[in-house]
Amino acid sequence: MSTGEDEIELKFLCEPADIVAVLAAAPSGETQERLLVSTYYDTPQGDLRAKRISLRIREGGGKRVQTLKRGDGFAREEYEQALEGDGLDLEVPVLKEVLAPARRRKLAPIFTVRVRRLQRTFESGGAWVELAADEGEVQAGARTRRVSEVELELKSGACGPLFDLARQLSKIAPLYLSFDGKASQGQGLIDGTDRAPRRHDKAPLARGLTAAGAFQAIARNCLVQIAANGAVLREADSVEAVHQLRVAVRRLRSAISTFAKVADDEAAQTIKAELKWLAGACDEARDLDVFVQAAKALDLPGLDLAPLEPLVEAARARAHAKACAAVASGRFRELVLEATAWVETGAWLTAGGKASAKRRDAPAERFAAKALDRRRRALVKLGGDLK
Repeated sequence: MSTGEDEIELKFLCEPADIVAVLAAAPSGETQERLLVSTYYDTPQGDLRAKRISLRIREGGGKRVQTLKRGDGFAREEYEQALEGDGLDLEVPVLKEVLAPARRRKLAPIFTVRVRRLQRTFESGGAWVELAADEGEVQAGARTRRVSEVELELKSGACGPLFDLARQLSKIAPLYLSFDGKASQGQGLIDGTDRAPRRHDKAPLARGLTAAGAFQAIARNCLVQIAANGAVLREADSVEAVHQLRVAVRRLRSAISTFAKVADDEAAQTIKAELKWLAGACDEARDLDVFVQAAKALDLPGLDLAPLEPLVEAARARAHAKACAAVASGRFRELVLEATAWVETGAWLTAGGKASAKRRDAPAERFAAKALDRRRRALVKLGGDLK
């Protein structure tokens, strides 16, 4: 069994026709075609999902492989092992760590993924990368969802070349960075949230994090929400998805400002400017949505807003079309990719001297206490004239 190593991967949503173009533009190498069937497991209570864990058995090429992944986003823990028998190996140390024996015995199949995979491994910029292009479907009970995506997994080397390759391929085809793996897609089919707007959950801030690590955890959490709501709006307009997209953008802008003394470099200003553009593309739609909700709640005798309704709805339709066009644009794709690259590999992680390194490596708890104290003092100063 493999030890718990980080799987470093970029996943992109795309149309099936784009896969051919991506493979043609990628570095050369032997391309293997495989038919893969993956069965995902969880308890009836969803214990693994609650702990950000996915567990599957994948069958293909006469082999059965059990894989457990923990975490979200760009880098996740991965434990993999070949299986001899038909069932799960319940004695995997990480499974024993997170589930009691009685819970482990309740693990059962919850959905299946069937894909045709085209796979190629090659050297790019000094790093070894595995490209996998998947077409197929996720099936949970009677519900199915099409899968069409390209994955770039770093097998060895630095992360920088992985992002450089992603930039090159994104110029060939419209690739949308996504942080939702097939496990998330299957779970969405089960509970009906596969096309639902994405609300933010708590960023996974573990004890012992440095200030830099805390910023990365929060920023990753925001980018997951931005990418997910962008995907919802590319499929269909949604009042709530526009709202949640603006929330995610505002959260990320706030995090960048709060951690300015930790994560500050030239690229930070570019990212902030692009986030401001994205927020602006959604502002009018959200303002009109709120206006409509407030107008419906008015109960004033003699007030007749009916003549305004066609004008407001026409303006609202134009504003929502603008927001949907923004998340379908090349500018949005570039923003999400570049923001992720900056969070994971930006110059801010190594720039400056000892003072900068000290700020990055300071305990997150100490950084948070100082940041909150600064905010409190600023608030007291602003409210000095209040009685």
